[in-house]
Amino acid sequence: VELEKIKNQIKELDLEQQEKNWLLQNVTILNQFLGQGVYSWRERCMADNVLWINRANPDSRMIVWAHNSHIKMSGESMGRYLKDSLGDDYTTVGFAFYDGSYTAVGLNNKDHKAYPGTLEYLLEQLNQYAFILDLKKIRLENDPIMDWIDNVDFRQVGASRRDYEFKPTKVTEDFDYLVFIRYSSSSRLLSPI
Repeated sequence: VELEKIKNQIKELDLEQQEKNWLLQNVTILNQFLGQGVYSWRERCMADNVLWINRANPDSRMIVWAHNSHIKMSGESMGRYLKDSLGDDYTTVGFAFYDGSYTAVGLNNKDHKAYPGTLEYLLEQLNQYAFILDLKKIRLENDPIMDWIDNVDFRQVGASRRDYEFKPTKVTEDFDYLVFIRYSSSSRLLSPI
């Protein structure tokens, strides 16, 4: 109720419309924060905010950098909402690695090597340090390799550590391109000021 009052007060301010729009979007973000709790709500709000920025800058191109689970085009992800809204103007680039470390809550920075039966293990067998796999082309051409790629486990990592990070995933449905890097290293977190 209080946020609606604030919105009405903003509409009455003697400001340029663009400034009012920014203030109103900030009230929207506060409302999103107050309604949080369900993963799908957060994903929907992230997509709505990206779309708002896109509409506010119609002549611009955007890059949204997020975990694979947020940008993928399936499930109740931000990426699925963006794909539904933007159609072919939404392109996803997923990332995968064979071995190495990454920064996550509750992670002790040890190596996380892919094992037989995972997509990352199979891609490592190509003996290339890094490459981009064109999943969109594979999907559009209905290439038989699609069944092979989609029937092995794929690494699912995000902000927090999971005990079992490889899961069945239809990678060709989730991403247009997959960047594979053989070895990953953790980011270095900045010290608080």
